[in-house]
Amino acid sequence: MGWFKKTGSSVVKKVGRVVAVDELKQGYDANISMVRNAVRYNLTKRAPPTEPFSMPTERYIEIQKSFRKIVFFFIFLFFFAILYTMASAITHNWKLVFLSLAFGTLCLAFAFRYHFWLYQMKRKMLGCTFQDWYRDEVQARFKSRVKKG
Repeated sequence: MGWFKKTGSSVVKKVGRVVAVDELKQGYDANISMVRNAVRYNLTKRAPPTEPFSMPTERYIEIQKSFRKIVFFFIFLFFFAILYTMASAITHNWKLVFLSLAFGTLCLAFAFRYHFWLYQMKRKMLGCTFQDWYRDEVQARFKSRVKKG
């Protein structure tokens, strides 16, 4: 039994050096410490208040119109992708179904992106959060519809 112990431990040491176990352990410890520090970071700290931006009124209106057109364009593409998804599903072409769903999701993401920029321009405040956008754009619209009905 002693002979196998010596052979096993020397083989393990040699394999450990070849695989660089010490370096792997150091890298693992560094990654774990980065994750721990990221988790500990307090995300609730408020960013310093941003100052409103200024630009000529003509340019401001021009940019708002172009962003509005882009938002409607991406929403149109989204509905086109949904129609194409339904047509592909009817023909049982599942690869095209998933591809067009991905394209539709991408269109919605771009529409949100430009709408969010448009929202920041309306408020004349850069650095708005998603919660601000949701509160002012989504919840306010639904509350106004409920009051009308």
